[in-house]
Parts: sequence; structure tokens; C-alpha cells
Amino acid sequence: MMILYSAPRSPYARKVRMALLELDLGERVEIRSVNPFDNQPDHLATNPLARVPALQLPDGTRLCDSRLILDYLDETFAAATDPGHRDWAQRNRIVLAEGVMDAACGLVSEERRPREVRHEAAAWRLEDVLSRALLALEASSQALSAELAGRLEITLCCTLGYMDFRLSAIAWRAICPTLADWFGSFSQRPSAQRTAPR
Repeated sequence: MMILYSAPRSPYARKVRMALLELDLGERVEIRSVNPFDNQPDHLATNPLARVPALQLPDGTRLCDSRLILDYLDETFAAATDPGHRDWAQRNRIVLAEGVMDAACGLVSEERRPREVRHEAAAWRLEDVLSRALLALEASSQALSAELAGRLEITLCCTLGYMDFRLSAIAWRAICPTLADWFGSFSQRPSAQRTAPR
């Protein structure tokens, strides 16, 4: 049995939970919900970085990053979560989607800081990164599928869902109407519905 350390509102952990559902691996993994700031000993033993997600394999091997975990799932379970893994343009889109996720999480962290120590220039730069990368993804949105759940689709769904949940003031749909239409369809998938942040 695999053990996944997860947090319900983490977009990184959500990526892995969605992939597990798409691969029909729910009965082969125990999901343990943790607060990364609580420093639970079993979580820290699996990921000394105190981040989620972290996956412990049945043989005791520990994987402590969402990208690495998805690589493992792809290689072990017939590349089902990454059908475009040999397509360099597709892989670049995946990196863009992951970068948007990183920027969105960074912006949320910056906004949570007390106003007197908030770094406004850093926040502006993150917002700029978000806009540029989303526009690049909008321009290549023909590569997205609402029927298939590849690495790009899962990552982008988790990213946009996180932005809706934590950064609702950013009107990304206004500049990315095609992405918005795709997200509206893709987010109806059972795996997206079951893992949506609340």
C-alpha cells in the first residue's frame, strides 16, 4: 500500500490525487491529510522538506515532490497521466502551467504577510508572470483536451482551480476565454470534482 501525505487545499497535492483517481489507484493508496506546518514525525520522515505531497511506496522508497511523484506514476502505470511525455512543445506547456502554479502560490504567500513587511514589487512581478504565462497557454490552448487527463490538463486544472479559490480578484477568464471554456468542461470530471479545494 502506498501512503500519500496530502493537504486538501494544496494544488501540488491535488495534482497527485487527481492522477491517482484517473489511474483508478484509489484502493492502492492511503491518503493522510497533514498540515505541513505541524511537523508530524511520519510526514517529516517521508519528506524532510515538510512539504506536500509526499509519497511513500510499498518498499519504503520516499518521493517528495509532485513532479517526481507524477513521473513515478507515469512510468509505473503506463504513462496514463502524461500521454505527451515525448512531445517537447507539450512538455514546455506543462512547465508553463507548473510555473503559473508556483507564481500563484508565491502571490498568496506574499498577500498573507503583514502589510508592513509585504514586498509589493515581488507581488507585482508574480502577477506579471501569471498574466504572461496564462496568455502563452491561452495561445496554445488547442493542445488541451477536455476528454483526456494528461499531465498538462491535470496541472492546469489544479492551477486555475487554486487561483479561483485563493486569488479570485484576478480576472484570468477575461484574458483567457478559451482556457476558461476548457476549464469549465474539464473541471466537471469526477477526479476534479472530488479533489476541488473547499
